[in-house]
Amino acid sequence: MEDNQAFTTRLLRTAHGALTPANGALLIGGLFLLLVWGVVYRLAFHPLAKYPGPFLHKISNIPCIWYAHKGNRHLVLTELHEKYGEVVRYGPNCLIFNTTKAIRDIYGSASGFTKGKYYSHGPPDHKYIANIVSAVSKAEHGRKRRLMSGAMSDTAIRKYEEFVCEKISVFLRQVMDPKTFNGQIKNMSDWFNFLAYDIMGHLAFGKGFNMMESDEHHYVQPLIEQFQHKGSVLGTAPWLEKYGLARFLLGDMMSKQIKFQNYAANQAAERIARENAGDGIDDIFRLLMQARDKETGEKMGMEEIAGEAAVLITAGSDTSSTALSGLAHYLAADPPRFQKLKSEIKSKFATVDEIVSGPALSSCTYLRACIDEALRLCPPVPGLLPRENHSGGYVDGIFVPPGIEVAVPIWAIHRKPELFPSPDMFRPERWIEDPPEQIERARSGMMPFSIGTRGCVGKSLAMMELQLITAKLAFVANIEPAGSLPPRYELIDFFGAARDGPYLKITMDA
Repeated sequence: MEDNQAFTTRLLRTAHGALTPANGALLIGGLFLLLVWGVVYRLAFHPLAKYPGPFLHKISNIPCIWYAHKGNRHLVLTELHEKYGEVVRYGPNCLIFNTTKAIRDIYGSASGFTKGKYYSHGPPDHKYIANIVSAVSKAEHGRKRRLMSGAMSDTAIRKYEEFVCEKISVFLRQVMDPKTFNGQIKNMSDWFNFLAYDIMGHLAFGKGFNMMESDEHHYVQPLIEQFQHKGSVLGTAPWLEKYGLARFLLGDMMSKQIKFQNYAANQAAERIARENAGDGIDDIFRLLMQARDKETGEKMGMEEIAGEAAVLITAGSDTSSTALSGLAHYLAADPPRFQKLKSEIKSKFATVDEIVSGPALSSCTYLRACIDEALRLCPPVPGLLPRENHSGGYVDGIFVPPGIEVAVPIWAIHRKPELFPSPDMFRPERWIEDPPEQIERARSGMMPFSIGTRGCVGKSLAMMELQLITAKLAFVANIEPAGSLPPRYELIDFFGAARDGPYLKITMDA
């Protein structure tokens, strides 16, 4: 029997000849049969045919592309698990899991699953050096992680803290000043972005962007948002780039990515010039320039360092600003819990300047519980972190054939009732007052930074920022919503989390 490939080839050869009515009918009929056979195969004979999921998702990737474009993918994934169960066929070649065992099997250090085609798209000019987030091979990622380990060590982070505290002081002064951007009512998503970018700009490039005191660089935020949005769409449909359709269909996103690339490249060039002139500082950029791979003795090239610094700006800023925006929303909507947090901080510190990392801050258990709850409800990547296993592998007892993408939807697992009773409720007490076995169960389902060797390299830095910012804000300020707040703080899933608000009035605590 003639197989699909041979049949398609014969049809195309026919098309190259004289396209008579008979040949045209044959071509159209053949293509129709191929389409029908493709649908039948994916429904009845495909290795994933037995797994539940929506009909359209089983036969086409188009719904997945649409959700990635629209930004509601994380909500759809959660609804699919609620309807179909813990294992769902999300696309023709994609399975999603909503179990803690799947987290370990897919993302754990001993996992045989790796990043794949979702991460393989590059910038429009194709002059692309993979960064620590996009590196597909374990060997390449391991090399990058070894080289970055010094810049993210506890010793380095302690050196960064003084500058972080300086920027937090600027933030507190600005958000309590009714004369700054937006007037008395502040869009806290914007302000937490400004703070995060000013911190990471200094740490990554040795130069703050001064976003909290000037609007000169405010245009960068929408560039980064579109950069992530484009990545989410092309990761879901890499063939758009392969066949040259990305520029046509995603033109605005592509142009904004180019603008962000140019911006990051200019920042890197300025940083290198300062280093060559002897004006550099002990920032992440310098530590990466000095780092040598312990296994090979090799160093990073300048283009690679610039790329890593740029991704630190995006990924490093997203984590803290998303969690802080969500936390501000939930605390403003719940004054008793905000007062509980404020009381804990004031019982440990006499002045805001005393709030630094150390035993006193570490003893603030309610502070840490509030941050953990914000990371649960507002993860920086709310949707998917797809993985593949080129030899096939097991996920929660299920054999996954080669070429199949697998993932645990983070928004969904963070709201699984079996792990988190009253999952949509902001309840920090679940992390410190629930029975130990329930807390352990909840911990097993948390993955705001992912886990394993591909977990966030900047987790310790992010947690330092989150604790200092939250503690200092609670110590000096009162927060009041500008109007009624919805029960849930909404995120938009552009791989990273886009968001708006909360809109708050922030005044100095008497």
